[in-house]
Amino acid sequence: MPEAMTGMNALLTDMPVSESSWNNAREAIIQKIRTERIMNTNILFSYERARKLGIEHDLRKDVFNAAPAMTINEVRDFHKKYISGGNYNIVVLGNTKRLNLEELKKYGEIKFLTLEEIFGY
Repeated sequence: MPEAMTGMNALLTDMPVSESSWNNAREAIIQKIRTERIMNTNILFSYERARKLGIEHDLRKDVFNAAPAMTINEVRDFHKKYISGGNYNIVVLGNTKRLNLEELKKYGEIKFLTLEEIFGY
């Protein structure tokens, strides 16, 4: 767990930059949108999700149109502005007897949640 927490914290703080990985990820996003079909009840769920964001159309259209011209520098700037240096709520699932609580305290206050609080049942 200490290594995982350190690694996750590093990713949240400093985004790794790889031009080739970025190009592959961008092409994968574009290809997924090209081939993905929203069907059956997912139509309603997708519509409701967009409405909660204040969007009245399929958000994938915006992503599909913007992705080809998007640069890794734009993504890095977004990361710096909205992700890096922020406060985070981290959920660690596990048996409390097997967790290193002293290590977790280094990252902030520990709050124990019930299954209902986490999963809604």
